[in-house]
Amino acid sequence: MKIILIMIAFFVQLWGFENHKIEPDFVKNGDYMGIKILDSKVLASNHVDGLKFCEISDIAYDKTKDLLYALSDKGRLFTLSIMIENKKIKSLKALSSKALRGLNGKKLFGAYKDSEGLALVGESLLVSFERKPRILRYDKNFRPQKMLPLPIPLNDIKNYRSKNKALEALTYNEKYGYITTAEYSLKGEKRGYHDIYTSKGKLCKVKIADSNVAITEMEMMPDGSLLLLLRKFILHSFTFETTLLKVDLEGANVGICQSEVLSWMSSKDGWNIDNFEGLTHIKDNLYLMISDNNNNIFEKTILTLFEIKEK
Repeated sequence: MKIILIMIAFFVQLWGFENHKIEPDFVKNGDYMGIKILDSKVLASNHVDGLKFCEISDIAYDKTKDLLYALSDKGRLFTLSIMIENKKIKSLKALSSKALRGLNGKKLFGAYKDSEGLALVGESLLVSFERKPRILRYDKNFRPQKMLPLPIPLNDIKNYRSKNKALEALTYNEKYGYITTAEYSLKGEKRGYHDIYTSKGKLCKVKIADSNVAITEMEMMPDGSLLLLLRKFILHSFTFETTLLKVDLEGANVGICQSEVLSWMSSKDGWNIDNFEGLTHIKDNLYLMISDNNNNIFEKTILTLFEIKEK
């Protein structure tokens, strides 16, 4: 039976390759605490310029050109055109892809290509990497320009809980420069408390209720707050939990920043969620988030449009 299911899933995936399959409303629309799900699409794992569109770890939206940049944790960067009208995803088309290169001009390989975080800064793109923690700046043609210095202790992989729990999240703010954090609290830190860092050093701590919760992405909000995308996977029940946490950065001085849960969703409650890792701001209170399918035929790349409700 297991072999039959694998074969069925495999041919469904192939059908998606050929037909550029997008399934509408995969995630049930509606209110989830402080957010409202507006639209969602399942993106097929098509090949773009010879590179497979899969394992998307982050996205960044260019509102001046209606472009969506999608970063794979395999060191690949995809460019898509996107049109959002009346709070719906009206169209989405893959335009191009490119394998990222290092400052030496060579394609990234092995642990060096574990790209996780993406931020759009003017005409540049910032990319953070996990197993070899660093942040590289690329131009719009995806050519490497510069390696940005990391504050201590983020510059040493030995300070992380493991090699695969490093720089998962990244965003940018004119006041602070880049903002990042480890996926889980660093060694020596109290579990359940995550230090938020900027290009200038430690900014503040954020209290996370559960020490098994990971910070998978962050994004600046129009009011200057920080929006965190949190993930928890419960193995024994095969349950995904996704949380959106708003963090007030005003007055941050290496203390504990005030935060509030905007939304908490669990696949156990019938919410069709997966491994959400990417987040980007569209305009006003509109955001997109995307899931990483882990290049697994049983998981999906889900692009979801949501709105943070006004109080």
